[in-house]
Amino acid sequence: MIYSCEEHVEYALEEIVNTYATPPVLQPLKEGELLTTTCGYCGKTAIYVVSNEHSPTKCG
Repeated sequence: MIYSCEEHVEYALEEIVNTYATPPVLQPLKEGELLTTTCGYCGKTAIYVVSNEHSPTKCG
């Protein structure tokens, strides 16, 4: 599972596809998570979570 800001969401999507060879699951973060979750690439506030459809931490 990768948390991402708007600027890096494409990187996160690509990383999931390249790592797992499956379509990624893209979900916006819930209201309560927005202030405490940071982007895995730059440290800015994350607004998306990108995961593998087979991940045990699958969102949704």
